[in-house]
Amino acid sequence: MEAWLTRGDRRMAEVIYSAWKNGTKFDAWNEHRKIQAWLEAFAQQGLDPAFYTHRPRRADEVFPWDHISAAVRKNFLFQDFRQSLEGKIRVDCRLNCFACGILPTFANVRRENPGETWKCPEVKSPAHNKQIPVINHQLPMAGD
Repeated sequence: MEAWLTRGDRRMAEVIYSAWKNGTKFDAWNEHRKIQAWLEAFAQQGLDPAFYTHRPRRADEVFPWDHISAAVRKNFLFQDFRQSLEGKIRVDCRLNCFACGILPTFANVRRENPGETWKCPEVKSPAHNKQIPVINHQLPMAGD
């Protein structure tokens, strides 16, 4: 169920609504889980639950959440994923920067707020005129 909700696209909204109409409620709790109601909801919408859970995904696929920016490059996340399949992990990025995309995105903010808080290498690139607003310590959204 978590895979459906986290990997689902806009079509999942109708599945969720159908599942609710089929009697689902508090389904994360084992004593309330009605898996058959969820499967019926998928069938009612003409969708296959395995499409969201078990199919391989290509790095160039457009994911439902791609319009949200966490400043980390998609390619970097796929590198981590491939390493995890091999049982490998990266060392702490504060010890070795892996160029994930965070530094260029927040270069101007970091210049304005230098120091140990960032726990990553200092900005070495030249300043750009484009300022990325950070409001209440939240990351910018795509299109900002």
